[in-house]
Amino acid sequence: METKKRLALITTWFSPQKSVATNRMEAFATYLSEDFEVEVFALNDHASTNLWNDKVTVHYEKSNALLERLKSKQEDSKFKHKLRTLGHVLLLKLVSNPMEKWKKATLKNLQNRHREQPFDIIISSYAPVEPHLIASAFMEINPTVIWVADMRDEMSKNPGVTGQLKDKNRAVELLVNEKATVITSVSLPILNDFKVLCPKVKYFLEVRNGFSHELKFKVQHDSSKVLKLGYFGSFYGIIKPTNLFKALVELSNVIQFEFHVYGAFSNFEIPNEIKKSVFVYPSLPYQDAILKMNTMDVNIVIHPTNERKGVYTGKLFDYFSARKPVLALMDESDVAAELIRSFNCGYVCDNSNIEGIKESILSIQKDKHMHQLKVANQENIDSLHRSIGVKSLTKLIQVIVNENPASRS
Repeated sequence: METKKRLALITTWFSPQKSVATNRMEAFATYLSEDFEVEVFALNDHASTNLWNDKVTVHYEKSNALLERLKSKQEDSKFKHKLRTLGHVLLLKLVSNPMEKWKKATLKNLQNRHREQPFDIIISSYAPVEPHLIASAFMEINPTVIWVADMRDEMSKNPGVTGQLKDKNRAVELLVNEKATVITSVSLPILNDFKVLCPKVKYFLEVRNGFSHELKFKVQHDSSKVLKLGYFGSFYGIIKPTNLFKALVELSNVIQFEFHVYGAFSNFEIPNEIKKSVFVYPSLPYQDAILKMNTMDVNIVIHPTNERKGVYTGKLFDYFSARKPVLALMDESDVAAELIRSFNCGYVCDNSNIEGIKESILSIQKDKHMHQLKVANQENIDSLHRSIGVKSLTKLIQVIVNENPASRS
């Protein structure tokens, strides 16, 4: 029986941390471990080595203790959330690199494990940059190992990044360009930028985010006059429900609605006119969240139009999988809007267009009454399972291993 190739996954996002990035990394670990012997090198508030899901070894190292304490928590009050955010910004200004401790400890641990049982492949995932820096340093002394650089976001091309941070990101891109074999990213527009930025890299692969559960739903019709709107996740930066609330205020005397928000921080204001119709809950475990999405008439994505292209947002795929339509307040020309239209499973409107948001909600209400809400078919939904994207990465790695004479047998 052929021995499985060994693979190291380097990321700051892994259980017990919770985020869209964690979901991506756990999918990598889950589905890659079907064909490779996987070890994860991750971040936690203490150093330890644990077995995850009974088959993947995870090596944790810790970073700056203050950085961990300043992470926002959903149960924080609005004042405490702002205080933590301010403290986090100040820490980044005062401490040149709060992740340096984690980077050094993780690199040392990775090298030790490689000496004990050599790795054939390493995958590092940005952001932050530290996983790529660890991988680059590792490749200096292990140049025959296959390096896959996973880009969840843009680096130097991110329009929100300027000055020294932009220069730092570009420097890391140049390291990737020199040493990586593969670059993966979440969408083709972002991937195409990296093809220009890193022309020496041989392989590029889109590995979209997706959903991770095995639940199946039948299309159901609700005859209630109350339109149930769902939102799952946090509001941050420019992603706020301000314009949605303005539209709902103007519609409050026209339709009956409930807006259910799960897992958001206390960093947004609910207008008095609709407070009785807005319900805010703690975050739910993943499968419970999917089940709750399925009880809504429509689930909402907010991603205001800006310079960034190639943004799907992680919750979009979960919404599809819950077999309910999506109200997408986003760039009508970007990839997410195109996917919604191609699957005929939602209503798309620019977040800045309050009249358009009102018209979309009224269309949803009408379609609900007519039992004609737009829902993705099961075949399209199945194509978005995270296993599909990760399996495409598995196939590419196997091709590279087979053509690489320096890889271990």
